[in-house]
Amino acid sequence: MPDLDISIVIPSRRREVLLADLLLALAEQQDPPGFEVVVVEDEPDATYALPAVPFPLKHLTGGGRGPAHARNVGVKAAEGRWILFLDDDVVPADPAFLTRMHGILRTLPDRTGVLGRVDWAPEIPLNAFRWWLDHGGPQFAFFRLEHNRSVPGRFVATACFALPREIALTFPFDETFPYPAYEDWDLGLRLEAAGISILYREDLRVLHRSAPTLEAYLRRASFVGWSRRRLVHKHPGVRTFPERVPGGIFAGWLVFEGLGRLLFPLARRAEHLSPAWTPWVGWLFAAAYRRAFFRGYRRGRHGPPP
Repeated sequence: MPDLDISIVIPSRRREVLLADLLLALAEQQDPPGFEVVVVEDEPDATYALPAVPFPLKHLTGGGRGPAHARNVGVKAAEGRWILFLDDDVVPADPAFLTRMHGILRTLPDRTGVLGRVDWAPEIPLNAFRWWLDHGGPQFAFFRLEHNRSVPGRFVATACFALPREIALTFPFDETFPYPAYEDWDLGLRLEAAGISILYREDLRVLHRSAPTLEAYLRRASFVGWSRRRLVHKHPGVRTFPERVPGGIFAGWLVFEGLGRLLFPLARRAEHLSPAWTPWVGWLFAAAYRRAFFRGYRRGRHGPPP
């Protein structure tokens, strides 16, 4: 195998079409550096074929133990100098993405990671709910970051994140986070504590091609709440006010159990409004989301949510 600059590690779970689109988009990159792709199925078995591509491709299985484990499997199998983590539902925003990523990585100190930006793909219709998700909601917070500046570890998002392979091996994902929730925060906080810088580059863009709905996100929120409890157990410094005050979580659950149930019908009606409505209806989504979140957080005392 020729010298490899970048190993792209992609955990995947039953999204064959989106994954195939990502691989084909990577095949269309213009004058890329030497790279390979390592796809790790978060399933007991990977039973489908990937498209033929002009770059080295490894297709492995993570055994269904979660995305943290799948990424660790991918890093161990990777051979490139740098690891680039991508999600299976994104595509590069332009054909120079890998060339630009490589050029930036080459100029940075060894103990530095690079965080790229995730935007909605043009084919995903934006509505008030999806705008809220990454403008005050629980998804991304790139609007708070400054281009070409170091960012705190809590902003790490593995939908587009690169770092030297040696660091990825030294700081594996914590596999006690079994869900796609807060495993990237945990990694970022550990990198920050070790003095590893994380540089944000908004010109390294990928496009998010999933179309989340309010109901789907409420199902996910329970797992997010469970994982949040695990995160604050490991990193007490990230606790919010309800997590610091005795009985704060119970009070939050009590408030949003009733409020979220009451407002959910209104949130469903508001979901498909235009993004311009988000300042007025975002609190409806927040109330519905926090109801499920606090349920998951409280379940964390006894084990994983069902």
